[in-house]
Amino acid sequence: MLEAGRILQQMNEAINEKSSIIKDMDAVYQFNFKNSDSATYQLVIREENSFVIEGIAEKADCTLHMKTEHFIYLATGKLSGTKAFLSGKLKVEGDMRLAIRLQDFISLYNKQ
Repeated sequence: MLEAGRILQQMNEAINEKSSIIKDMDAVYQFNFKNSDSATYQLVIREENSFVIEGIAEKADCTLHMKTEHFIYLATGKLSGTKAFLSGKLKVEGDMRLAIRLQDFISLYNKQ
């Protein structure tokens, strides 16, 4: 598992601990990491429950394309989502509102 996969797992744990932020939410985030060891992960959020899976299990509502290192910077607060998007380090397909909401989940992860 890539370091990014471990971060997603930890983010998922933080989300489940604060399940009120995902109440009534039904979304599939897909992370396509592109680098020498490319990988795809999905963060599936369903009504007060979420999980991470390596690979593609469901149709994604919001797909994020980036290098693993940029995701790590994003997750650790060293790179803002807006800056990553505007500089081309992050490409988003699908529901942009979900991409913006992802910042809430990253904030939870950073508070751990």
